[in-house]
Amino acid sequence: MSILRKLGRNIKFLGVSTVIRFAVALLLTPFIINKVGKEPYGVYLLALTFTGYFGVLDFGMLSALVKFVAESKGANNRETLNQSVNVSFSFFFLIGLFIALMLFIASFFIGNLFHITAENMRLMRDILWISAAFAVFSWVGNVFRGVMRGFQMYHLESSINIITTLINAILTVWLLYRGYGVIGLMLATQLLNALSGLFCYLLTRREIGRLKIDIFCFLRPTFRKMFGFSVYLFLTNLFGILVFQVDYVIIGLFLNAAAITIYSIAFSIQQNIRAISPILLEPAWPLSVELEGSGQHGKQKQLLISGTRFSTLVFVPVILISLIFTKPFITNWMGPGFEESVFPAQVLLFFWFFNAHTNLGANIIIAKGFVKEIFWISAATSVTNLVLSIILVNVLGITGVALGTTIPMILVNFPLLLRLINKKLNIGLSELYQSTLKPNLLTYIFTAVISLCSLSVYYPKNLILTLAEMGIVYIIGLLFSYIFTLKAEEKQQIHKLLFKPA
Repeated sequence: MSILRKLGRNIKFLGVSTVIRFAVALLLTPFIINKVGKEPYGVYLLALTFTGYFGVLDFGMLSALVKFVAESKGANNRETLNQSVNVSFSFFFLIGLFIALMLFIASFFIGNLFHITAENMRLMRDILWISAAFAVFSWVGNVFRGVMRGFQMYHLESSINIITTLINAILTVWLLYRGYGVIGLMLATQLLNALSGLFCYLLTRREIGRLKIDIFCFLRPTFRKMFGFSVYLFLTNLFGILVFQVDYVIIGLFLNAAAITIYSIAFSIQQNIRAISPILLEPAWPLSVELEGSGQHGKQKQLLISGTRFSTLVFVPVILISLIFTKPFITNWMGPGFEESVFPAQVLLFFWFFNAHTNLGANIIIAKGFVKEIFWISAATSVTNLVLSIILVNVLGITGVALGTTIPMILVNFPLLLRLINKKLNIGLSELYQSTLKPNLLTYIFTAVISLCSLSVYYPKNLILTLAEMGIVYIIGLLFSYIFTLKAEEKQQIHKLLFKPA
């Protein structure tokens, strides 16, 4: 199968998976909050945020596994592949045990740090106990997800994700109607996550070949090579937590659990936008690794230009439409009581216009091995975010937290990444602007104008009409772009990418 067709297949499956997750979250969030209440749901989010912090303890090994699986595939080296998988399995098994112990210990005191009732402290403890019970299964399952990505089998991983998402949605409705509350939700989610890891293993057995799993396998040369790459990704992810996950903790410390729920609605829109980006960019990462391994740097540069041009052409209009339709979307989605979520949501969406133009370049830089430089940029962004959020939360509430996240992303992260792309990928800023941003500007302006005109002519009365109007505006924007801004050869590339059978 050609590279272009493989990319197209993976993009399509990732797209369907993301749309389904978005639709399920859209429908279930107000239902869950209505059934369990704002306070318990805020505690649930707080507990999930805390358990999410342990995600960085993979020390970047999952990304390293994807990289070395892709390199082994390109070199057709089965021995190196099996060594990478075995070392990763042993590492994740031990990390899972460690995290299970840490969650169990933390469950006895973590609730005392926040402004929550004694009943909700017990609820948080129970949620952490469930997370601890499934920790090993979740972490070991990640090994085979990494193998899938290294072999560019995103279509299979996405299929598993689609099935588990739909089953989880059905179980959520059933459990809440039966009165099991957030404990039932946590049990169902963790069980399905463990099962999805098992299915990933079964589907990758053919690609891996015969592999004897050794729980205590630490081949020093393999581990040293993988860890040397992964440690800076770990540090980058550690600081990334301060940007995308510390907000709930700051609100919990300075405000209250109900404010966490209000903010979560604003943050969820940004998270859904964030989930769209990997659809276009994630499948390109193993390809970047293969090109780096074969020394095809010219093709890497071509991938950067074409990939950024097409991904932003599709992605940025989504951001613009979401920004303009934020108020009708939230009010029609959540109903009364969530008006405070609107402006923070718009603030959080704004920085994605900048991020969209550097995401692919950052991925290619990581594929080339320049992880140390990415780490320092992430560190500067994260520290600035933490300081600003703490200062502004006391003055502006949840809006201050949103501004504390957005300002560093625009004024620190974006210019530093742009400079790094310019230096390491040997492409001038003028060339990057002329080949990626400038050809798309007309589409951005047209999309923004038609969104404002559409909203002024008809203000949607419910969520379905809101989504329909947003969808129509988006389709009109894409058609305009296809007709008036794409060259003939670019249209041919899109047809090969999306419409040729796999």
